[in-house]
Amino acid sequence: MSGEIDRGSDPLPGLPLAGRRIVVTRPEEGSGTLTARLERLGAAVVEVPLVATVEPADGGEALQQAAARWVEGSYEWLVLTSPTGARRFVAALPGDGRRSAQRDRQTSGQVACIGPGTASVLTGIGIAVDLIPERHVAEGMLAAFPPCPPTGGSILFPRAAAGRDLLPDGLAARGWSVELIEAYRTVTLDLAETDRAQIAAADAILLTSSSAAQRLVDVLGPSPSLPPHVVCIGPITAETATRAGVRDVRAAEVHSLDGLVDTVVAVLAS
Repeated sequence: MSGEIDRGSDPLPGLPLAGRRIVVTRPEEGSGTLTARLERLGAAVVEVPLVATVEPADGGEALQQAAARWVEGSYEWLVLTSPTGARRFVAALPGDGRRSAQRDRQTSGQVACIGPGTASVLTGIGIAVDLIPERHVAEGMLAAFPPCPPTGGSILFPRAAAGRDLLPDGLAARGWSVELIEAYRTVTLDLAETDRAQIAAADAILLTSSSAAQRLVDVLGPSPSLPPHVVCIGPITAETATRAGVRDVRAAEVHSLDGLVDTVVAVLAS
């Protein structure tokens, strides 16, 4: 589960990361804003993607059909739990889907997003978001989600092929009819020897998903073969890393890219 960096003025003065080597492991399509923020703070950033996102097994056909049904009003809620899933959903909207959703929100149903980064994908094209939980994790979304009406209600839930089942199972247990749609798949990547050397020489490595955390350990093994500081975007990713044998893992208190950057600054400053 991840968020986007605000594009306002940088709240951290100076260059607190000057001279620090930091490895960013996000997929290439999502690494740009994180890298730019770290470089503005003085860091020498090395991008080493550990996983990549690819089309769903059916090429996106089911997602396109579901997106069209959402525009037509077939669901009470749309639930999105990652910026990647949100981008895939927006790309799957029919030609006039964006305009229809913007014009008549009552018809297209309500929208829930796991965090501000996910929400920004929709608000960026003019689609309002009705629910962002205070805690940007599945548990937070489940706690904040409204009860199912007595007459029942349906939820469209596009997500990764291998996602956590806590949220959809929890919503279904409360009476909601949840339609899970594969929006994308995550595949692992191999590392060149130069990548391994740069990871070993870094001051910190940033992990933004459980799949990246697991892949890191699969490729390099647990501590002490990793940089001295392993910083994760949230508790689920940190739990995966810890369970895989990584020591001294830190999780961002705010589960977003902003929170991840603030945490690595605090960790390296101490």
